Amino acid sequence: MLDYARDWAFPKADAFKVERELSDHVMSVLYTRFHIEEQVPGGEPVRIDAILRPRDPAAWYDEEPAFGVEFKRPIEDLNVDSYHR
Repeated sequence: MLDYARDWAFPKADAFKVERELSDHVMSVLYTRFHIEEQVPGGEPVRIDAILRPRDPAAWYDEEPAFGVEFKRPIEDLNVDSYHR
């Protein structure tokens, strides 16, 4: 279990200039507890940023737990005008 006060850093969302910096930071914290597979095909044209599987699944209800993660930056960073053309 994560000890949030000790193990996790809570930087502000604008601390990351691009989505990759955000995902690198999050995965650098989680890699000790999870097997991480990046850029997993989810069916054309979908791609999942990461699939996480616990290194020790004993504490999980499912025998083979896995979940997908998508990383997104705050909406304020998007050029919203380009979507309304």
